Amino acid sequence: MKNQRTVYKSVRKNTIKKDSAMNKTLKSSFLGILVTVGVGFALMFASTAAALLTDDPTAFVTPVGYVLPFVCAILGGFICSKLNKSSPYLVSLICGGGVVLLSLVASFVIPHSLSTGTNIGTRLLLNALTLATFPLGTLISIKASNGSKPKHKKKR
Repeated sequence: MKNQRTVYKSVRKNTIKKDSAMNKTLKSSFLGILVTVGVGFALMFASTAAALLTDDPTAFVTPVGYVLPFVCAILGGFICSKLNKSSPYLVSLICGGGVVLLSLVASFVIPHSLSTGTNIGTRLLLNALTLATFPLGTLISIKASNGSKPKHKKKR
């Protein structure tokens, strides 16, 4: 009887640890989505302000519209890997999925006159490529943090 209680307590502790790790992952992902969308809006407003300073502001709409999601995805992956160091790729993929889902919902909600005019196939392809770009930001973050550590020389 005493042995069964010990096993039950150890199983219960492991379950609680797994639940808290999953909660940490989901919280980091949600915070990463919010930060990525915020950074995206900031970059969008900055690029709009820069375009308005030129002679032909509409000339930069298409290039900026195609480049900006990838820049946001790289920054989002970078931020997500800093938020959760235990499973950075999982967090960046969950964050990327959330951002892509928000992008898809927004593309259906926004009237066609305000959208870029691309068809649904092109939008899905661009969203899939954006989702694949999130782990690139995580990889950059991990490489940057590993490269900044001082290397110890072996003592003889």
